[in-house]
Amino acid sequence: MLTAIPQKRPGPPLSAASSELGSVMRGNDGSVYICQANKNGVQSWKRADGEDVTHILSCEEEARERYYEIKAVGKGKAAPKTAKGAAKKASPEREIERERQPMPARKAPRKAAMKAPRKVAAAAAGRVSEGERPVCRGLKRNGDPCTQTKLNDAGLCRFHAGKGTPDTVSDTRLPVSFKDPYANANPEQAKELDGLYEYLSDHLRTAYDLDLPERADCPVECGLLDSKAGGIGFLHKNEGVPVCGECFSHMVLAVQINLAQLSEEVTDLLGLGEEGLLQLYICGANNCCANWDPFSSSELLRVVSPEHMRQHRQRAEIVAMYNTDVSPHTECAVQRIIKRPNDFPKGAELRELTRDKPTDIDEEYIWEESQGVLEGVQITIGGWFEWIQHVMYPHCPKCGERMTGTVLNIGSLMQTGLEWDDCGTAQIYQYQYQVLAMVHAGG
Repeated sequence: MLTAIPQKRPGPPLSAASSELGSVMRGNDGSVYICQANKNGVQSWKRADGEDVTHILSCEEEARERYYEIKAVGKGKAAPKTAKGAAKKASPEREIERERQPMPARKAPRKAAMKAPRKVAAAAAGRVSEGERPVCRGLKRNGDPCTQTKLNDAGLCRFHAGKGTPDTVSDTRLPVSFKDPYANANPEQAKELDGLYEYLSDHLRTAYDLDLPERADCPVECGLLDSKAGGIGFLHKNEGVPVCGECFSHMVLAVQINLAQLSEEVTDLLGLGEEGLLQLYICGANNCCANWDPFSSSELLRVVSPEHMRQHRQRAEIVAMYNTDVSPHTECAVQRIIKRPNDFPKGAELRELTRDKPTDIDEEYIWEESQGVLEGVQITIGGWFEWIQHVMYPHCPKCGERMTGTVLNIGSLMQTGLEWDDCGTAQIYQYQYQVLAMVHAGG
């Protein structure tokens, strides 16, 4: 039997007379020490630290049976229920084998099993090849692929999974505010407005104005797929800058609308889908006047599908494609959408519809009110067009029917440097959600 040696100075055991594996003795510091072997087979005394070790084991046989229990208590593990199991698990050979076995080798199969379904799903989506880690299917705001590797079962990172539309870049919807036509009207003007709206009740439409910042507040650049006027727009990785079919100069981006940024009521009005890009490119040469007519080869009006949006050129590539004769306009991002529920006809259309107007409605007031509505409006979705001169709706090239569906009314965008001749406007029409046409007229 081993007895305690009363000394205050801590240190290793004073006596190592019994140095067999599993031997137990108490050292100068009052701790229990157990003789064991390391991975090289060298025997050494190891301190058995454990809160439940309150007494000294009195014999080597008991120490051999309870060796694993002492070690388990110190690490917070469950002790074996039987002495036979304890002796088996506490054998030096088993401990040497456990120390020689690397930890990652025991955990690797479990990790592989956990990530296997995600890797298969990502490989099916075409975003990962054999031997690579799967990445998110979503896109960043600048158009680059997302690089996150912590994915859900759908192959999306936490950010794009919460957005719900991972295949578009700027899928954060633009804020919509309401413009009250009675906000600055006195009681007499409000009465006249009531009479005007009542008279034109069959012709009122809802319009959505895309608000652009002032020129001084325009950012240097925004996202490649953001809603904007001017600047650098989306181009597929296999296409170059569009070229005018009349003078063969490079085209520049006039307007780009990301449908995913619009509210549901606006996309329902357009009828072009909830995702994709509506783009208008025009000839960048100042002396080219071929874009007056609809379906002209000097303009490119298209809707880009979400599938094509995933593969695009980088901004620097597109800028390098332009020659010195033509350069893109200043880029100006859309800030918000302003809803106007009572938009009425303007210009020539207004005069045609008010020929039989009641005598209590002043024609001059109607004209001034229509001009006041247009003041500051630069890009409008829906509503009525602003006709500078005469009404000239285009006709569908397939069936010959008049295209009266309103998509966009674009004024002169001074922030970007884009001007339609002498303070003119441009209009984009649609027919049966299939055919798009653009016409512009000067003042």
